[in-house]
Amino acid sequence: MKSLLVLAGCTVFLSGCGASNDVSDLVTSTPDRAALVVAESNVQDGNTAMSAYFAANGSYAGATTTSLRTMQPGLSPTVSVTASADGYCIQSVVDGVTASVRGPGSAAPGPGAC
Repeated sequence: MKSLLVLAGCTVFLSGCGASNDVSDLVTSTPDRAALVVAESNVQDGNTAMSAYFAANGSYAGATTTSLRTMQPGLSPTVSVTASADGYCIQSVVDGVTASVRGPGSAAPGPGAC
């Protein structure tokens, strides 16, 4: 009887949670998730620099990645920006994972390109 309980417990433990799929999903998704977190942080830094750019210039027109780096020298080299007089999009690609934010008015960076 004790052997049967141990065997049943092992079966539930190994297959009840989809053990092999859960582990492989965790292993493959963790680097992508980490890259997304870094990319979103980079985009948020770019968004902060864009706010400073707008405060200094009264418009988003002319904002470039280089001008944002002037506002925030530590801005990640993975950040790129497109801008017009009334809006912008900032994105960062880290290990093939892209995050972006459109502004003004976006709440927070999220996955995906501009």
